[in-house]
Amino acid sequence: EFVNANHISFINSDDSLTFLYTKDNIRHLYTKTIQDLADSLDKKNFFQINRKQIININHIRKIHPFLNQRLKIELDVHTEIDFIVSRSKMMEFKEWLDS
Repeated sequence: EFVNANHISFINSDDSLTFLYTKDNIRHLYTKTIQDLADSLDKKNFFQINRKQIININHIRKIHPFLNQRLKIELDVHTEIDFIVSRSKMMEFKEWLDS
């Protein structure tokens, strides 16, 4: 099933399955790896915050400080999934936000 990239809020990989979540919180199974997605999505709008998650900048609601000098992202979709920027991605994430 085709999913327009503009409608993707976030991507989450769990137990070797990768799911795309749209802004209406509909989950779509993606058959390739999260790295394949990261390589193909527009870098202006999408950022891989850790090895399991990619977020869309247009769906960030708030950014909170988190443990061990990391950040917790709050998106504008209702989900129980936590979005934590890994320490190794922090510098690149801040540069991405500022660009």
